[in-house]
Amino acid sequence: MGANKICKTSVFEEVSDDVMDWSDELLLCCVRANFDNEESVNHLRQLLNYKVNWQRTMENLSRHRLSLIFYHFLIAADYLKAVPPSINKRLKQKSYTNAVRSLAQEMALKTILNSFAREAIPAIVLKGLYLDQKIYSCKNVRSSGDIDLFLREEHADRGIDILTNLGYRQMNDGLRIQLLKVYPERLKKAFPTLQFSKQDMIPIHIGLHRLLGCSKRYRATKIEIEDIWAESRLTQFGDMPMYEMRIEHLLIYLCLHLSVQHDFDCLFWTRDLKEVIDGSNENIDWEYIVNCVKNWQVKTYTYFALLFAQRIAAAQVPLSVLNQINPQHFSAKVFEFLLERMGLFHSFWRRPNLIRCLVSVVGDNFINRLLCMISLPFDEFLRFIKRMRISIIVKENLVEFVRKREDKISTARLSD
Repeated sequence: MGANKICKTSVFEEVSDDVMDWSDELLLCCVRANFDNEESVNHLRQLLNYKVNWQRTMENLSRHRLSLIFYHFLIAADYLKAVPPSINKRLKQKSYTNAVRSLAQEMALKTILNSFAREAIPAIVLKGLYLDQKIYSCKNVRSSGDIDLFLREEHADRGIDILTNLGYRQMNDGLRIQLLKVYPERLKKAFPTLQFSKQDMIPIHIGLHRLLGCSKRYRATKIEIEDIWAESRLTQFGDMPMYEMRIEHLLIYLCLHLSVQHDFDCLFWTRDLKEVIDGSNENIDWEYIVNCVKNWQVKTYTYFALLFAQRIAAAQVPLSVLNQINPQHFSAKVFEFLLERMGLFHSFWRRPNLIRCLVSVVGDNFINRLLCMISLPFDEFLRFIKRMRISIIVKENLVEFVRKREDKISTARLSD
């Protein structure tokens, strides 16, 4: 199917009376449109001329973290008047909140990088602020919930001390921390990311990474961390020194983040791939990427991530590259067949559980694919139990909140 037909297949499925549901079309427009492209802006204007199901549109935009991009396009199109006042207010509030949080994160990051620099600790900033300030063609449209820092293994302990001295508290206290103290060498790969938080006026959350992933699918790969560090280069974040990955390594990392870490769960990360590919296409050594993903045994995951970026976000991925890394094993072919046959390229966000199950049994390593297939029913059962537990906890907290509120109202009435 041609790239120009991506948005035209699944948006006519839900019709209620005289209101056509254009939420999927608007969602895909935010993923694939170019910020400085007049055609993209005109397409958005055309969509907004229809009757839009704003409730579902806002739910989709929030779930896929595309609200800020949508708001930016509305401003670029000078079409805020086409949006209901209540929606306009919500989008404006989201934009303001993100701007304040980004400013707080930027200040915190500069302090951390300065402290690391004094100790001669190199740090790579992953995703978040780095992508927003260095990669995205339009600034302040990529939201970030935390700051992700990637350190060498030998610097991780000192990095933890520095964050602690700066007032950050390690999250997930208890069993995990005690196990890491007792069995540090055995469990570093099991817990490669440590979470920290600092409860200021605006809470700051830090993810300190020793490795780039911890799932069993990550552990089945042969990612050369030393290659990433050897090819990284020193740059500046504001006036603070920091390291950044080679652009090819960054692209592979984002592919794995989308496919392995998040099972294609969110269109937001597909937009990240588009920004890297389209913004740096002339500087990307695609042959290096092909060799790298083969050596690291991440060919399958990279292929599907790039395929999604091309088909959904209209990213400029060379067809020759996709042909060179196209996996030939059975489970990958089944996955691609279902994507095509079931139209999942255009509506995969509606079936996250199916996509997760399919992605979990693809990979370059045969033994890992076999083990994942065997463990899939058990993994899904554990996920079901976890969801049920969370649902019960939420329900109990809601009941407790309502009870306290009623008691408070009753107390106020008696005092009157």
